[in-house]
Amino acid sequence: GFEENFPLEAAHAAHHAWHAQANSARFRRDLEASVAMCVAHGDIEGWAGPRPRIHGRAIRVALLAMPVWYVSEFVAGVLVWRFPALDMKILTAPLGGYNTPRSNELRDLIDPYLEAVPALARLHLVEGYCCDWEKMTLQDLRSALADLARSCLHDVDVMVCAGPLWLCLVLHEGAPQLPVVAHCLAAQHLDMPLEPLRDRELFVQRALL
Repeated sequence: GFEENFPLEAAHAAHHAWHAQANSARFRRDLEASVAMCVAHGDIEGWAGPRPRIHGRAIRVALLAMPVWYVSEFVAGVLVWRFPALDMKILTAPLGGYNTPRSNELRDLIDPYLEAVPALARLHLVEGYCCDWEKMTLQDLRSALADLARSCLHDVDVMVCAGPLWLCLVLHEGAPQLPVVAHCLAAQHLDMPLEPLRDRELFVQRALL
């Protein structure tokens, strides 16, 4: 294994892991605060502006995070600010409980883009990342994301996924031909329902390869 073959590197990685994750959390909070300030100052507004194009037509983008706040707090706001005419939709489970944007201002900003996905309604979401694994299985998630891919991604050019990398890779299983931009500021296997920890790491490594 990695620890046996590269003991020095493994020791350094273990020593710095929590420090790196703490910095990532601080970075994410700063980004969220920046977007909120732009909304409050009226810098994010309007529906006409730059529209990225591919092969002579407007690019169509879909965003996904579970819960939705992980994409609504930064990624969606930046895309609206930079490309206010972007053809974009935010795929989400029914809003409520943990699955809500963290501020009314951001909810108002992204509301025109929200698209509830019936396949996600059967998932048990939690405040952290993804799901309550005491009430559902990884296969339940795979099935829901495969249904989402069939029903919602056939007209999309780029998928933006926010959250732990493993979640984006499971989503990509359902639409392997679709480019996925993974915005991941959390540990790559955080909250993945596989034990032991090494199995989570191997899943991510295999999926990337």
